Amino acid sequence: MASFWLDPATQKRYAENRAFSYGDINYTRQGANSETFSSLGFVPVYVQQRPSDKYYIVSGPNADGSYNATPRDLDQLKESLIEESRTTAGQLLTPTDWYYARQSELGDPGRVPAEVANFRAAVRVVHEDRKTAINACADVDELQALMNEPATISVVTQEYTPAVIDEETEEVVTPEIPEVREDQVNPEALPAWPEKADEAGEVTCDYRGFYDALLLSAVYQTIRNQAISTPAVTVACTEFVAAMADAKNAQVNTAALQATIDLLMAAVTLTTEERAELEAVMAAYSLDVLYTLPAAV
Repeated sequence: MASFWLDPATQKRYAENRAFSYGDINYTRQGANSETFSSLGFVPVYVQQRPSDKYYIVSGPNADGSYNATPRDLDQLKESLIEESRTTAGQLLTPTDWYYARQSELGDPGRVPAEVANFRAAVRVVHEDRKTAINACADVDELQALMNEPATISVVTQEYTPAVIDEETEEVVTPEIPEVREDQVNPEALPAWPEKADEAGEVTCDYRGFYDALLLSAVYQTIRNQAISTPAVTVACTEFVAAMADAKNAQVNTAALQATIDLLMAAVTLTTEERAELEAVMAAYSLDVLYTLPAAV
């Protein structure tokens, strides 16, 4: 179906399935069809794809189905896109900012895990690479093409299949080589943002295993006994258990859980042996990758 029909004499446009008048005749909605328009000498017009309003000042469609597109200011577009990249980088970094606040407060016991530091460095590298690629574009067309490049592309590869000899005919038979497609990183696209460090880290922690082991430990009995008689320990235990319940149900909030650990350790009194046991249980279930115990007072 044409986008609209054009009367070359008047440049007026008509739409199918919409009642109209032409000359002294009124046409019904049913009569507004391709046969009628053709008989009246109208021309079918197919509207082209509208240019992006983000990159162009657009008007139209024109009588021939085209649009008028004036490129927007290149420098302003670059500045806007770089700011978008900067915002994304900030959103990726913010959830792990607390690691550095903890390290500043606690020193080595609160050291930032290597995977978190590596992730944050990768985010900054990607932002700078994206910024460089954006600034390198010579015009708006090139900039739009860069931003629209897909992150992955489907590449055709072929598996080698050797020729064989047919035992009956003794003829050489060359089997068909199957077409194999695989997705690969598009080298023309902007570099992809790295995987979030907190998500990557959390999947290595066995929260359920840790909690079950903690319940059987001697340190847990000490904490439980102190919670019975000390309100501060009771409150800290309640918040810690709630945070652990969320973690066991795959609703991990690393910052909140670390805060409950800090609160609990500040309220409870543990011996050196009990503290070592707690650290060992954390290490056994990989919680030491993301969490640390505050320095003993």
